[in-house]
Amino acid sequence: MSSKFKLLICDLDNTLYDWVHYFVNSFYPMVDEIVRITGVDRNEILDDFREIHQKYHDTEHPFSALELRSLRSAFPFLNDESLRDLIDPALYEFNKARKQHLTLYPGVIDTLNRLRDEGISIVAHSEAKYYSVIDRIIRFELHEYFEAIYCRERSSPSIKKSDRWRASAETRASLEEKIFELEHHERKPAPGVIRDICHARGVTPAETAYVGDSISKDIVMARDAGVFAIWARYGAEHSAEKYERLVRVSHWTKEDIAFEKSLKERVVGAKPDAILGCGFFEILNALGVE
Repeated sequence: MSSKFKLLICDLDNTLYDWVHYFVNSFYPMVDEIVRITGVDRNEILDDFREIHQKYHDTEHPFSALELRSLRSAFPFLNDESLRDLIDPALYEFNKARKQHLTLYPGVIDTLNRLRDEGISIVAHSEAKYYSVIDRIIRFELHEYFEAIYCRERSSPSIKKSDRWRASAETRASLEEKIFELEHHERKPAPGVIRDICHARGVTPAETAYVGDSISKDIVMARDAGVFAIWARYGAEHSAEKYERLVRVSHWTKEDIAFEKSLKERVVGAKPDAILGCGFFEILNALGVE
């Protein structure tokens, strides 16, 4: 093996694909269609979504549209099934837009194959919750590349299995064995999680690299854990307009914003060991893969 690294811990959102671009460009067409169908005020709907997302600490909470207070008030006689039928065209708009906008960055699959061929183990580590991570892992057929997948714990255990698993029995069985759900106190930037992953894979921090798009979370965490910190700068570049639209409906509470602010105060001393400016494929050079 040409690289000194034995393990790569890999962030998912905005590292392997542009999550902000996908979400904003899928969510708002759904909202516009809900407004068209129901006639409910758009800002009221957006406020309701934000409230639901904050309730579950999840901007991608499954079927959040069915919990909108404004829709329940406008159509009090509809049960869950009837309400879902009513807004089904809006859900279709989301899915249609997701197929268009949720794509891997160029070179991701080729790079993962190369890393695997070099004998470097790959573990996924995401701030996204269980169902969102599973959906994207299956959608991109990434399960075969990750030896383990760490994500935030699920908030909706009542979701039907048919809704959360759209894969073969073999894939389901493989994923069940690989997934580890992290509790709230283990959220980024908790360096103990990284050390635990290293221990579980039988490698030292010196033999481990971490790649992610967030300086305040991924890089701070990697440095504190003593692993090689790689900043996916390309994944941190989003337009102000798109970011504002995300914040408008995000799950971030005042406490979350204060937490983020405290993290940013540590960024000054958290310099990455390597920077990927153009794409994920640059990680081969960063890891010394010839």
